[in-house]
Amino acid sequence: MDNYKGYKTIIKLKCKECGKEFGTPLHRIKCGRGKFCSKKCGWENKRKLVGKKNHGWKEKIKCICQTCKRKFEIQGSLIKRGKGNGKYCSKKCMGEALKILYKGENSPRWKERVKSICQLCGKEFMILESRKKIGLGKYCSRSCGGIWRMKHSRKRNTSIEIKTENLLKKLKISYQAQKIIKEGKTIADFYIPAQRIVIYCDGDYWHSLESTQKRDATQDLLLGLNGFKVLRFKGSEILNNSGKIKRIIKKELK
Repeated sequence: MDNYKGYKTIIKLKCKECGKEFGTPLHRIKCGRGKFCSKKCGWENKRKLVGKKNHGWKEKIKCICQTCKRKFEIQGSLIKRGKGNGKYCSKKCMGEALKILYKGENSPRWKERVKSICQLCGKEFMILESRKKIGLGKYCSRSCGGIWRMKHSRKRNTSIEIKTENLLKKLKISYQAQKIIKEGKTIADFYIPAQRIVIYCDGDYWHSLESTQKRDATQDLLLGLNGFKVLRFKGSEILNNSGKIKRIIKKELK
């Protein structure tokens, strides 16, 4: 940079904004700079020019939003660029319009969708062919995928599950452990098929949380609507009062 012939040549100029005299290298003037003594003056000058109509800005044009029918204004130069400018007053309205435009069979990728069957609940659903080729599209929802992974992951039975299982064996009840109930989108700790009884062994801490209680209530509702009886036992009850658990199960079996 020191070898450049205009680098050491300092030219004195007047700032176009504040009128202050300052010095600037010759090479800055040749490349169109050196008009202002500081960045502050440069930004102040730009701010004033932006508000002028003769600074490349056109007058705002009045438009009507195609979604909410609200009146709004937009720069004429933006309308010429296309891309939906001038049609919608906000991104929210544009999103609502695109939902309607590309929903279902109107979607440009609709033809790329193929049929797939959920490996958990057997429900038929549509998925993009490209996603199916890379191994996706095995489950119709995140819920079904989560249940399948939970069922096939390595899991050790908890102390309350072991105690409940021993109790069912003593009562000589035919049951299925870790049974997937498709109708309720859940895995039951124990399932008695003869009476369609679903048993859950709930840990005191996790099942006292509000989010978990909402999930449990949804599961119980789905199971009840599909003709299942739901029995939920707290961990403290199973460990400290197994006689009560035994009486409840016997009563349901009758």
